[in-house]
Amino acid sequence: MSQLRLKLQSKDSSEAFNTRGVFSRGYLLRHLRRESDHFVSAADAEDTYNFAGELWGKNHVAMRKRSEAFACSKFIEPLLQRIG
Repeated sequence: MSQLRLKLQSKDSSEAFNTRGVFSRGYLLRHLRRESDHFVSAADAEDTYNFAGELWGKNHVAMRKRSEAFACSKFIEPLLQRIG
């Protein structure tokens, strides 16, 4: 099962994210303002989102079997470098 279940956009903007576990949908709607300057638009995030999906697709099986250092070098560090 893929753990990368992010939604960047939806026809109904109220469904722009999935919630599971820690934060409820109501909590996120109250605390994450869509107009906030802290978040880029879905269009601006799309390239990075696709990059993360490609990295995940190439490495998720190996990351389950290998060390934390492997996950850092193959997924986390390239993604952090991409977003600056």
